Amino acid sequence: PRPAVHPARAGVRVGASLGRPAGGETPRGRFLLADATDPVPPLGFLGSGHRGRRVMICLPEGAQWVTVPDSAILSDRLELNLDGAVKGTALQATLRLRETGSYWALRIYAHRGGAKAVRDYLMGSQFDLPATARIEVTRLGDPLATDRPFEVEVKITHPEGFHRNGGEWELASWGIPYPPALIQKAGASRRYPVASLASGELAYRAVLDLPVKVRPILAERRGDTPFRTFEWKAQAEPSPAGTRVQLNLDHRYKPVMFGFEARDKGLQAWKQDRSLMKGLREDGLSFKPLPD
Repeated sequence: PRPAVHPARAGVRVGASLGRPAGGETPRGRFLLADATDPVPPLGFLGSGHRGRRVMICLPEGAQWVTVPDSAILSDRLELNLDGAVKGTALQATLRLRETGSYWALRIYAHRGGAKAVRDYLMGSQFDLPATARIEVTRLGDPLATDRPFEVEVKITHPEGFHRNGGEWELASWGIPYPPALIQKAGASRRYPVASLASGELAYRAVLDLPVKVRPILAERRGDTPFRTFEWKAQAEPSPAGTRVQLNLDHRYKPVMFGFEARDKGLQAWKQDRSLMKGLREDGLSFKPLPD
């Protein structure tokens, strides 16, 4: 979840073009659109929640409707690079996060509460860490430097980040998107439309040294649903410690709306998308032991 705000948009009258995508000419003059409640986009851009919206500029001589141009939207993107190693079952890793827009709203959390707010958010909402885990923010960018991506570096120790489950080994799923939640009781008819406003791109890269000889259960997978598209690759090679694995995920959300007439179709697509993502998180981070 992201911090909840009520947008306060403004139309700033300008005499000439400023070369900013959120500006444009109207019958009542030239205006630059801005969201005074959003600290993330630089001047001349708007957050992804404004995509496809119309805004009303209230003027003494009357109201003027303006459509937000697609070029004015600051795209949400997160680059997550993970380097780690396992000792026993304890996974120790350094994560480097580079965010544009508000994919995880890291800039907003840092702006409001500094490193502690970022740490608490990651520990409780993104990484599913137990109370015995340790997480430390070792580097934090300037949340007010909106002219460049926001960067965070954290070090994490998870005492059971690599554990045995039956005949397989499993890794903690840090940063892999969650499956969508259940939206309908089994056996009940769908009464409402099915919609998702999620947007943004994730580039996930992980290099991990494991203390045992294993191979990935899911070496490759591509997915394309009404809600997302992704490509997953997992590679393994022998190392002195056991196995070095490289994991790569390119993932992009797609906003979509199934209206009343298509709600059953939307529900079925939602179920298939949920099943696909559950399989990615479960199989993509599972490994089969190899004989010595």
